[in-house]
Amino acid sequence: MKPLPSLELLQSELSYDSDTGVFMWRKPKQGRAANLVAGYQNRGYLRIHVDGVTYLAHRLAFLMHYGRAPIGEIDHIDGDPSNNAISNLREATRLENSRNRRSSAGVSRHKLRIKNPFQARIKHNGKARSIGVFPTFEAAREAYEREANKHFGEFSPARILGGRDST
Repeated sequence: MKPLPSLELLQSELSYDSDTGVFMWRKPKQGRAANLVAGYQNRGYLRIHVDGVTYLAHRLAFLMHYGRAPIGEIDHIDGDPSNNAISNLREATRLENSRNRRSSAGVSRHKLRIKNPFQARIKHNGKARSIGVFPTFEAAREAYEREANKHFGEFSPARILGGRDST
């Protein structure tokens, strides 16, 4: 990961509202007016160009709020990469961050089964295993959510899928 700019440089160039996650330019520069929203979105993530280098806004938000660079990666708790409110950001390892993704996680339709066509599977510590087969998508998802919460805790994808917390 590329090193972040100094906190002093960031504070002189940008303001950050930790409640909304919005960055604003402090001063005009090269045809850009002051007090404009900073950054642009690319693949869902906000990026901000500072002193000739482009940075991911969530990393800048962490630095500006806590006064230090994050250790490892930053996880968007709600799964929305454009939500840079500090309450939505937390430090995570790559593995923890990869667990917290939106999807129909762990549930698939088994084409050959008629009675119980929905299969729930989970991958943990590099090993995939079957949780079981179920008559409905909802039943399979509930079973997946229970297992995901048990194995992944606060980084469970079930937490952003609308799942119930069964921990």
